[in-house]
Amino acid sequence: MSIGQQTGDEFDKQIADITKANLMVAGGTGVGKSSLINRVFGEELAKTGAGAPVTRGCEKYEREHVPVVIFDTEGYEIVDGGVDNSNFQQSVIKEIERRESLELKEQIHLYWYCISASNHRITDYDIDNIKALSLRHAELAIVITQCDTKQPPTEVGGLVSNGLKVRIRVG
Repeated sequence: MSIGQQTGDEFDKQIADITKANLMVAGGTGVGKSSLINRVFGEELAKTGAGAPVTRGCEKYEREHVPVVIFDTEGYEIVDGGVDNSNFQQSVIKEIERRESLELKEQIHLYWYCISASNHRITDYDIDNIKALSLRHAELAIVITQCDTKQPPTEVGGLVSNGLKVRIRVG
């Protein structure tokens, strides 16, 4: 049996072993990552709160009736006008790198990068994170959160959402 065939057979075996997809939810502090997870599961699993960050490190959530394992991550902070990404880098990125060395069923298969619509902006750091995650061996989706928390002024007429789309596309 050739090396190529052995590699293909091993890959097929690992794919067959995946019973649930691993989804990591990332983004800034307070953008609604934990609330989104609670919505997906239909129950209050992840702690949520206003003000100080609630999630520390990387929390794993799994339920028998849900076909994904969700990893809630610590967000980055804006401190004194600058991004403090030390916690994000030390906990989230390290966890991604650790999992990349494990079997396929333990790796992250999908990233949801959350951006809050109520913040009306996407930071350069968001764009950098989106680009970095897009280079990983997983799919990436951008999730606009907190769309229900703030009604856009009627005179704006969709300019906020269109501005977010342009900013993500241009990056």
